[in-house]
Amino acid sequence: KVTTDRRATISGDGTHTEGEATINFADQNAEEHHVQLTLANSYGEHTMEYPVIKVEPTEAIEGIGQDGAGVKTYTVDESLFVEFAESGSYTIEVFNAAGMLMARQDANVNGSEVACISLSQQGVYIVNIYRNGQKYSAAKVVRK
Repeated sequence: KVTTDRRATISGDGTHTEGEATINFADQNAEEHHVQLTLANSYGEHTMEYPVIKVEPTEAIEGIGQDGAGVKTYTVDESLFVEFAESGSYTIEVFNAAGMLMARQDANVNGSEVACISLSQQGVYIVNIYRNGQKYSAAKVVRK
């Protein structure tokens, strides 16, 4: 059971072990929303209240190209793939969650090409991409 402090549309799906819910608030301009989640089973029920943080859409982080603007990043097994849509001289830097540089690769791209970087450890990585010496894109990837 999910309740909110404002009119909202709630949809969800789940099983006896996991699930998810989506809440769309009628008043999108409100500064803050609160949601109360109640989980119940044969052992009893537990209720928690959560604030919902409103995030405004933005085009990019001050001067950095929007993720996906000419670059796509994804992982397959131990490999990070970076797809470029435009020609140029690129530098790819990969940092782990602690901020440690894990890989750096330069790529001179002619048209649509893909760079591949090995990620030996599972975890969350931040990928910074520079084009012609200027920060071009940033992405977060997960290597499972």
